[in-house]
Amino acid sequence: MLAITTGCGAAVGILGYLPTILLLAPLLAACCTIAQRLPPRTAYLCVGLSGAAVITAALAGGPASEPLVLKTAAPAAWLLLPAASAGSTTP
Repeated sequence: MLAITTGCGAAVGILGYLPTILLLAPLLAACCTIAQRLPPRTAYLCVGLSGAAVITAALAGGPASEPLVLKTAAPAAWLLLPAASAGSTTP
């Protein structure tokens, strides 16, 4: 599930769309699932790699007129937030 949603998120970035929270919502759901089901170190690696793929695609495909922080820092914060819950037990 994470690979498919990462591919879709990267495709959105390559097409030139700004990676907003609404476009990345399916990827966030997949990251939450990964963070809850895998050990913390593996979850950090998977979520980090998917975030790097989406950010790289946004930098490569987006227009240069958009602010760099909206292509890098904002998606990184949104995508790494679910990894913070990795290893926690919720009822």
